[in-house]
Amino acid sequence: MQRKDGGFDNVFHTSLILLALREAREHRAAADIIERGCRFILNEKSAGFTWNYWRRDSDETRAKPYPDDLDDTACAGAVLSEYMPEAVDGAALAGVTQALIAAEESPGGPYQTWLVPRSARGRWHDIDPVVNANIGSFLGMHGVNLPNLQNLCVDCVERGSYASKYYASPIIALYFLSRFMGGPRAQAGRLSPELCEKAQDHIRTHMKAVPAATVLETACGLIALRNLNVKSDSGRDAARTETAGFARLEKVCNEGSWKADPIYIEEARGSVIYSGSPALTAALCVEALASRRDHDPSASLRDTLGVMTPKSEAVHEDIIAKATERYKNFSLRQTQAVEKYIRMLTAGDPARQITLLPYHFEKALGPKAKNARDNPLKDDSRSPLTTELGAANLFGWIAYRVYDDILDDEGEPEHIPLANVALREVSTIYASLLPASAHEIFKTIMDQIDGANAWERHMTRFERKAGDKPKILSLKSLPDYKNLDVIAEKSIGHALGPISLLIRRGYASDSPEVRGTIAFFKHFLIARQLNDDAHDWQRDLERGFLNPASVRLLSQWKEKNDESEVDLDHDISELRALFWDRTIRDVAAAVRFHVDKARSSLDTNRAIKDRTYLDSLLAPLESAAKKALADRERMIGFLRAYSG
Repeated sequence: MQRKDGGFDNVFHTSLILLALREAREHRAAADIIERGCRFILNEKSAGFTWNYWRRDSDETRAKPYPDDLDDTACAGAVLSEYMPEAVDGAALAGVTQALIAAEESPGGPYQTWLVPRSARGRWHDIDPVVNANIGSFLGMHGVNLPNLQNLCVDCVERGSYASKYYASPIIALYFLSRFMGGPRAQAGRLSPELCEKAQDHIRTHMKAVPAATVLETACGLIALRNLNVKSDSGRDAARTETAGFARLEKVCNEGSWKADPIYIEEARGSVIYSGSPALTAALCVEALASRRDHDPSASLRDTLGVMTPKSEAVHEDIIAKATERYKNFSLRQTQAVEKYIRMLTAGDPARQITLLPYHFEKALGPKAKNARDNPLKDDSRSPLTTELGAANLFGWIAYRVYDDILDDEGEPEHIPLANVALREVSTIYASLLPASAHEIFKTIMDQIDGANAWERHMTRFERKAGDKPKILSLKSLPDYKNLDVIAEKSIGHALGPISLLIRRGYASDSPEVRGTIAFFKHFLIARQLNDDAHDWQRDLERGFLNPASVRLLSQWKEKNDESEVDLDHDISELRALFWDRTIRDVAAAVRFHVDKARSSLDTNRAIKDRTYLDSLLAPLESAAKKALADRERMIGFLRAYSG
């Protein structure tokens, strides 16, 4: 049904279809549809980066013209942000900002649907929750979260009322609301667990009404359930509803019996006309089937990439259980503190890198050679070896987190015994798994960690007392991070699991393979820390801590202003401007340099047979560096266009 110009029936259908194909973008047919559709979307935008429901050269535009509107603009803008981010530059965002200001009911929303002069709002006046959810989804893709839009959506769920002038079905309204407030791509504040459960009940109730619920509504319901984090163990009745829904979609797919199920109201003035298309129904079925949990033919690839699968989830749970069990004889207060640390570490590590790095690294090494040294521990998909090494890494991070918090004057001294226990477990596990000849490398790595912590505490902290304003910071003796090795050495213990696996396979501690693996993790850890520092420089300064990004910024400030001190309260706006003008370029370049060095170390490491997982650790860092530079250009362009 895709036309020669890349569009479908109208701009809105095209936008929704392309957004629904996100999870299928690796398929050649889907990629072609997306590429052609993006060209159509781009050609339909106005000079102010807004869109109209109709094609601009269509008969409908002439017969029953609509003004441009924020629903089409938000969805079309989301398409380009997803697939052609270079098209959403500073000038584009300035145009959207001006459109939002013109349509706002109050500062920060909610927003009117139609982009018309205030004098013409009589006929075109409405504030629709679904339209505002779509606006929120688009803005969230650019790091803009507006509480007013979140509150509007929360209110709908609390009242159980999804009244919309343009979306007649509650389940379809919940599909859009869940994308904004609940989905894996959601940038806004999520719905509370209680409200998620309430929304889920609304969805299931409507889905049970088959055949009253259309195929399109069934697909929207299944997607919304995923976005609201429904789990397969959420009850027999819930699982039965999902199973029946997927079976219905599979039947339709096998038959190819696509219908133009209505998704929204096209004309609500005079007579009600519902809009839909077979292509849109099919696209939403694709999105729903891609969300299915209990049938994942790509599980092997997902496992290689470090995405959670039932097999790796089982290993992760074993490791968490092992760590928790170690503290069972401590007081309730202490065990609760340990559990809190574990929750904090795992919440900040959705890919389970802390617990599952040894598991995935063992797969990267490939099958063992027939003549490899005998492993006294059984090797299988839930190998005690990878579980032991994963537990050692988790214990190491628990100790690191407790000590680091205390060194930063943010921790509790009463947690020191917990860290001591964790550190003893690290030593015990590696002593039992490493041959005596390799104990020296363990000692060297642990010495590097302690040395880096001591250097950081001595060289990068400065006092900032409460109420001490203005705060003057001397620039005469900024810490010298040199080649940045010190920021890798703080957490180089992360590499101990992979190093142990290599040594147990017969590689010497000073072999090129072990040295190459250490080099990989050194450069990976530097790139990761620099990426974090680029986001945290201001917060760290407020905490009295100089990280590499802020040191670079302050050095540039000193050079630019020929001053030997800076007032962190008075000069913060100018520091932010300088950071985005100059510092971010240097930090991004350093991130990309160390990513390249990490990749180079893999190129020459003969022990690595499948580098897919290790490359997947680097890809987000490289993308973040590119995004930072793009954000810089976008911000500069935005300021120029908006001020103009």
